[in-house]
Amino acid sequence: MNRRCHPGRSAEREVEGQLLCIATLAIAALLAGCANLSGGGVVPSPSPSATPTIAPGACNTVPSINPNVVLIGIGSEVTTVTDPTYGAIAGYAVFNGTDLPDLAQVISKTSSGAAITASDTVQFTNIELGTDTIYHSAVAFSGHAFPSEPYTFPANAATATNTVIGSSAQPFWSTGRIPPAQNGQLCFSQAFTLHAGTYYFGDLDYYNTITSYRDVLVVQP
Repeated sequence: MNRRCHPGRSAEREVEGQLLCIATLAIAALLAGCANLSGGGVVPSPSPSATPTIAPGACNTVPSINPNVVLIGIGSEVTTVTDPTYGAIAGYAVFNGTDLPDLAQVISKTSSGAAITASDTVQFTNIELGTDTIYHSAVAFSGHAFPSEPYTFPANAATATNTVIGSSAQPFWSTGRIPPAQNGQLCFSQAFTLHAGTYYFGDLDYYNTITSYRDVLVVQP
């Protein structure tokens, strides 16, 4: 069951609506605490893996103005799902600015249900509520499978790297560590343009954990 920010409000992809809606959720969560949408219990905060030093990234509070942007939220409320094709995924889901999904999903469709194509762009945002210390990221894995754990990420995974997903010349990409919402404003990654293909990725600080934040992006031509 999804959390609805504005009951009765139609799904919209306008960036201004997305930012206002999620900022409202962040403020409400700070005042009232965060409830588990699927079971009514308290959502546990993820336990970070042993990383020497967390170097926060910059908080980019302005999402992409591209009308075809697909926003991907990262947070502990997005719980594990076992996909029949890709196995266990967790921590990532597309949202439409009105509802925050509580189950992970393969990133293959826009918030309206259309297939993600090479004409779209994607942008990640940290939707962790009620905290100022939990950073999230999306970092590319090479190959067509999730690497075994514990996995050692490349040194440049901690910083924003590349703005293209699927580039043969520069296949590695990373959002770097995205801070949680600051002063009611969500923090966004850089926007990525896309090439058709299937791309595996995971969270620098939460891949090597029991929950193991990981997902797959599927882009059609």
